[in-house]
Amino acid sequence: MRDELVAVWPQFEEALELIFQRSPMNMKTYMQYTTMIYRYCTETYQLGFRAGDNVMDRVQEDLISVREFIAVKVDVVTKNCQKSDGQDLLKYLNNEWELFEISSSLFDAVFGNFNRHSIEVNTGKTDSLTRNLCMEVWKENLFDVLEEKIIGAALHLIHQERTGTSMINNRDISDFVVCLKKLPVKFPESDIKKDKTEDQKLKFYKESFESLFLKTTEEFYKKEVEDFMKNNGDVKDYMKNVEMRLTEEDVRVQLVLFGCTRRPLLDCLEKIMIIDQIDFIQSHFGQLLDEKSDEDLSRMFRLCSRIRDGLVFLRTVLESHVVKEGLGTLERVAEEAFNDPKIYVSKLLEVHGRYSSLIRASFFTDSTFLKALDNAAINFINKNAVTMNGRQHSTFKSAELIARYCDLQFRKNTKMPDEIEMEKMQKQVIIILRYLEDKDVFLKIYTRIFSKRLINELSASDEAETSFIAKLTALCGYEYTSRLSKMFQDIQVSRDLSMEFKEKSSTNNSIDFNAQILSSGSWSRFPEFSLMLPQPLYSTIGAFIMYYNSKHNGRRLTWAYPQSRGEVTAFMGKKYVFTVTTPQMCALLLFNNRTSYSVYSIKEATEMSKDHTLTIIGSLVKTHVLKSNKELVKDAVPFDATITLNAAYTNKKVRVDLSRMPMKANSEKVAEESTHLLDLERKHVVEACIVRIMKMRKQMMHQDLVSEVVTQLTSRFQPKVGLIKKSIGTLIEKEYLKRSDKKYDLYEYLV
Repeated sequence: MRDELVAVWPQFEEALELIFQRSPMNMKTYMQYTTMIYRYCTETYQLGFRAGDNVMDRVQEDLISVREFIAVKVDVVTKNCQKSDGQDLLKYLNNEWELFEISSSLFDAVFGNFNRHSIEVNTGKTDSLTRNLCMEVWKENLFDVLEEKIIGAALHLIHQERTGTSMINNRDISDFVVCLKKLPVKFPESDIKKDKTEDQKLKFYKESFESLFLKTTEEFYKKEVEDFMKNNGDVKDYMKNVEMRLTEEDVRVQLVLFGCTRRPLLDCLEKIMIIDQIDFIQSHFGQLLDEKSDEDLSRMFRLCSRIRDGLVFLRTVLESHVVKEGLGTLERVAEEAFNDPKIYVSKLLEVHGRYSSLIRASFFTDSTFLKALDNAAINFINKNAVTMNGRQHSTFKSAELIARYCDLQFRKNTKMPDEIEMEKMQKQVIIILRYLEDKDVFLKIYTRIFSKRLINELSASDEAETSFIAKLTALCGYEYTSRLSKMFQDIQVSRDLSMEFKEKSSTNNSIDFNAQILSSGSWSRFPEFSLMLPQPLYSTIGAFIMYYNSKHNGRRLTWAYPQSRGEVTAFMGKKYVFTVTTPQMCALLLFNNRTSYSVYSIKEATEMSKDHTLTIIGSLVKTHVLKSNKELVKDAVPFDATITLNAAYTNKKVRVDLSRMPMKANSEKVAEESTHLLDLERKHVVEACIVRIMKMRKQMMHQDLVSEVVTQLTSRFQPKVGLIKKSIGTLIEKEYLKRSDKKYDLYEYLV
């Protein structure tokens, strides 16, 4: 077979010379050479099969002379490379490689029969022998000889770009690393017949270039960090530099390297510039929070999020900082905010809004940072300088101020917010309520205020009221707001009922009468109040009772006179219209007959109790509509005083509201009254919750039961473990539960 090759070699050599000199080859010449190769392969291989020779061995023998020819060409390039350095070396090498690849492709096409015959006798191997031959010669005769010099030149260019000493052409490096991917790698025998994966194709690139690249990268950035710490030490500048370097290296991978290098490269940088310097970076987090340097905070978050557990410390510091900021803000306004719900709530929202915006903008709404904010808000909203009375924490103060803030927003006034502002306000209040532990206290106080707003028709918007109730329901559940919904429903039904009564009534039309029918189970129980009504009003009420009974059988109406309102027209120098409670109205109407009465006479005429008479008359004396010949005692007129109509009464307003005077009360006292039975009510709620859980579970361990009760009741209040234990003991005594005979801390439900 060697003889056959010798015979045709001059023609082979002629073809190879044309190919590797990139000389023009017309179609006739191309077909001549391919036909020659075809005949040579078919004739000699058929002889080899008949002789029983190993065809693959003969293929290798046939290519020896071809290999020697290509090696001569590559050696010329090798010698020229030895004369160049740096970027010139890479430019020349890349240019020669591009030409060599063109020649290799043409060589592969002309000598394609070698490849086809090798596939026939070596089933499973799809690589081209001719192309592999070219790559092997290039690697062995050029790259293996100049590997250190070539890779050194590429790494030096990268170093120059990192230091900014000169501008480089990234194409020189990218073309070079592409060449490395195409150079052959020896694989174990078991892998010879398998198609190479992408990782296998990059094996030579990783072994020859990537490892050295990562090593020089590590050395460069270690020195850069060391120099920075010696000469600068400013954390803001350091983080900017780190982020810039990470971006630069990421771009470098995209432009000139293979994607497999990205992760090892970034791991290297993160280890040197973030992990090793994490204490230095994170120690300035609190300072940046104080300075409100949001851009730098965002940069620190991005850097720390790149490493494992890098955000844990930041979350802890943020939570502590928000607590400190919240407590400090409220301490500065504690005196004013104690009785001003607008100041109190606005400061809560100011602190929460500041850090909520920070987390949204700088920390990318990270859920763990939102949780840290939630924990901090729970802390400073429930216990702060406003809610502390000396050293003792006021259970109801925060809930009371939030409830009063809602009342101010929902009441009719000259500066009522529009729909958009009202919706925003409601959402802000719900945010604060999410963190309030004593939501049941808020509900008691809000219900009381809500009822007054409805009874006195002071609500600015029915839509706003229902919208807020819906938001409370979404936050705390239907059971939490069912009473509020029923109260609002009663007012709506009462309006319709009063309108129907007016249309069908034939009583005195001089009285504009409206009744509010309040369900006893939904509204607070009003104290009994005896009162003799004027005849026109008495007749109208009687007619309404008859009309109501005709529509509803078996219901009894009990009138809450102190809650009722009316308007009285008075002529005292000029015309005034007084808004008064029904007891005030009855007292004032007496002065139509004469201008002076004793307190006793008023009491007898109105049939009010002594205490009520003294308080009602006292309220009218304080507003100067009536005069007393004796001084008031704690806002009440003395029982032996003589009361006279003040004919000299003057007021700039024509319409004067006198009804608020007797209803004024210290807000703290109102809140204390609202929470007087709080412990007892909570005990009942806890007991009901335990029974509900045990009825479903039948058996439960003590700790699991306590945890489940806390979980279920957190939306209403934060139950104390002591209260839960006490409630469990009560239920055992009442034989709802019993301790298991097998385990002392295992409870069983008794059907």
